[in-house]
Amino acid sequence: MAPTQSSTSMKHVCIMVALIVLNTVCTSSAKADDPLPTPAASADSASVVLLEKGSSKYQIVLNPSASPSERYAATELQAHFLKCTGVKLPITAVEPGQETPMIVLGCGPVATRLGVHPTADELREQGWHLKTVGPHVIIAGTAEAGTLHGTRFLLEKYLGVRWLAPGVTKTPRIVDLTIPPTETIMRPAFRWRDTSYAWPGSTAEFRNRRGENSGSGDKTHSLGNQYAFDGRAHTYYRYVPPKEFFDNHPEYFSEVGGQRIRSETQLCLTNPEVLEIVTSRMLARMKAYPHFDQHNFSQMDWHNVCECDNCREINELYGTSGGTQFWFVNRLAERTAKVYPEKLIGTLAYTYTEQPPANLQMHPNVAVWLCHMFPCCDSHPIATCPLNARFKERAIAWSKISSHLYVWHYIVNFAHYYVPFPNLRAMSADMRFYRDIGVEGVFAQAMGAGGGGGEFSLLRAYYITELLKDPDRDGQEIIREFLDGYYGAAADAMERYINLLQNKVDRDNVHMHLYTNPGQGYLPDDILDDAERLFDEAESAVEDDAELLERVRVARMPLVYARVFPRKGYDLKEGKLVFRQPLAKPGDPERFLARMSAHGFRSIRERGNDRNTLLDIARLTSQPLPVFTIDNDVISVDVVPLLGARALRITDKKSGQSITELNPTRDMLFPFHGGEEGGAGTLLTWFLGGPMDPATVTKHDASSITMASETANGFRMVRTISVMPQEPVMQVRTELINPSKKPRLARVRSMLSLDLGELKATRVQFEDLAGRTVDKDLADVVQGLRDGVRYAQERRPRGDWSFSGTKGLRVTQRFDDENLDFTRLAAFPEDHNSLDVELWTRERTLKPGESMILEHNITVDSR
Repeated sequence: MAPTQSSTSMKHVCIMVALIVLNTVCTSSAKADDPLPTPAASADSASVVLLEKGSSKYQIVLNPSASPSERYAATELQAHFLKCTGVKLPITAVEPGQETPMIVLGCGPVATRLGVHPTADELREQGWHLKTVGPHVIIAGTAEAGTLHGTRFLLEKYLGVRWLAPGVTKTPRIVDLTIPPTETIMRPAFRWRDTSYAWPGSTAEFRNRRGENSGSGDKTHSLGNQYAFDGRAHTYYRYVPPKEFFDNHPEYFSEVGGQRIRSETQLCLTNPEVLEIVTSRMLARMKAYPHFDQHNFSQMDWHNVCECDNCREINELYGTSGGTQFWFVNRLAERTAKVYPEKLIGTLAYTYTEQPPANLQMHPNVAVWLCHMFPCCDSHPIATCPLNARFKERAIAWSKISSHLYVWHYIVNFAHYYVPFPNLRAMSADMRFYRDIGVEGVFAQAMGAGGGGGEFSLLRAYYITELLKDPDRDGQEIIREFLDGYYGAAADAMERYINLLQNKVDRDNVHMHLYTNPGQGYLPDDILDDAERLFDEAESAVEDDAELLERVRVARMPLVYARVFPRKGYDLKEGKLVFRQPLAKPGDPERFLARMSAHGFRSIRERGNDRNTLLDIARLTSQPLPVFTIDNDVISVDVVPLLGARALRITDKKSGQSITELNPTRDMLFPFHGGEEGGAGTLLTWFLGGPMDPATVTKHDASSITMASETANGFRMVRTISVMPQEPVMQVRTELINPSKKPRLARVRSMLSLDLGELKATRVQFEDLAGRTVDKDLADVVQGLRDGVRYAQERRPRGDWSFSGTKGLRVTQRFDDENLDFTRLAAFPEDHNSLDVELWTRERTLKPGESMILEHNITVDSR
């Protein structure tokens, strides 16, 4: 999944905040919420009684030159103190008489007279000094934002105020309030902190109270200094768009497989003219948008890195496919810094650019945005989970070569917003990890859809913003304070539900990622049954409060969502594919969608977001699916038209073994995965082009079946699958037709998911177009993770390739190599023990009514 920028594409983010508490006497640090004691003998060490028996004589004192955010801080303190105590504290910019106790906001003469004068190095941009002096309380922070942050800290720590959700603020009733002797200097550990969650019904003020500080406001803004970015990801085309340059300058764009490509291309970053164009346009944007702190320049949200000799040389020099990007942005920053020394160039470390360059220090004016991307594990911490070891290593490496490191951290399941997703414990540990390696900013990408909804979205957003303020806070404490404040008496049962799921993934070592399928293994029937009982208990606890009861029922929606999906797989028997039960009860999916509509929730996933697909899946899995078997004496093929017209099982009759992966419940697209499938569209949209679309059988006999479907991306696909007489050969013909009235750019893809036994022992053999013999295991394919290995141009197989493994079977796939653009092998995740074998035709523009065809055959030999 790619980073999404705002509502555009990137999936990725930068996060930040944790509070560092600095002792003003010692050089050691303390936790954010640990006040630093003043000497016991100090004359000003007495406790401060702000409120006694519902009465207070205090005044809020501002400097005459107070900044807008400090004046806003005064009104925040006044309003929330009034809600908690019933007392309205006066606000004044004139120091009252000596007999009047004060809450002093801001650095200035009054704070200085009382001995509070923190240095600029102590406070930096957003810090504050909180101290009790005699009867007075002083919050002396930076005028830009620190005093406002310090005021919020006072409200939370001593008055118990909690901004839980839009329209839901906890303001405890207080009659007596005493602050013990206190002195702390605090500042955010992260300069910038943000989450993409929509917070339905929220205001800028609410998000600011939660600690987020994105925006275009400077130090004169009432909410304090904010940080704005001229794009966060996927911005190559902002500077060098193909529609402007490709026709006359194809050399500006990626060379892939020996040719310059226009569709889903990147830039040729070693072309000197590209640097001149980007520099000129970047300087123009810096001048036009002075409020932006960073201007992003990073790859588009697909692969196709340039393979020309110059780019390949740079990437080999720095040991990463992102070498050219980092080499380029260094040169770009060197130029722009001469004109705008305060502005940064932001760039991504994402997918093929995630690996840090060797022997290259990033320019001081470059900010690297590292994305915690699939295959990273989200259910266990970065620092300790083996699946996160590579990301951990890369994060530490980036921290050593970058002056400004940001993190784009995903905190929800983007393929299933509503599926239970136990990642809270890991998030707590991960924020500490980022703080400890010196991350400057964190973007916690969540469910950005404006309608809200999703699994525990309000809790998760509250939780992460608390951690961004102080990652040393106890995570369970944060969870409980939200549950108590938002769900009332149901909190205990709901906390046990959250722990039930987290304990399951911890105990059974279930690894989850940002596209995890409900069949990952952490939602067996016994867990869901226990979860249902806990929610019954939660509902019973608040049954007399309609508002709280509905909140609990919204939180219960993920249990319905999870049961819609065939988590336990299927059985093939008696000409049917039968999904293992129990699944969702009749009427549950409809009630789920009705509740979404009642609350204005619009999204169930990031892409392909038609809510009614939930009903389609429920109908699909609630009844047996027809299976059409074609065979001869040596081979049989089981075809399931309603699962994307796929040849699901290909069986060698002599050994009785299938060559295809069956029941891949952990695959992110299950049940639309496994066997041989066809796809249509482009490299980025193939999954919308057939593999998940139901097909209608138009012709069938003992050795052949023809099926037709209308794909989600607007094509018509006709697939014919047949077996040759008395030969162990399956033939596949996929025809893609453009039924629209406009030309369409397209290509056809075939994917064969093989299970030939132990993955590490599986081998591939072929002769490439250059005449070289390839005979190897899958080590480099496994090492390539989600990208695998692509064979293009002269590296393509010459008409066929073969695969063999520990099952004792050999599979040979034959095709017309002239019809192909490239082939690809992927074996990810490795523990799925499956090899994906892909054929991709050349890209073509199909006129209305025109079609293109991919033909190939698969031979199965027993050895």
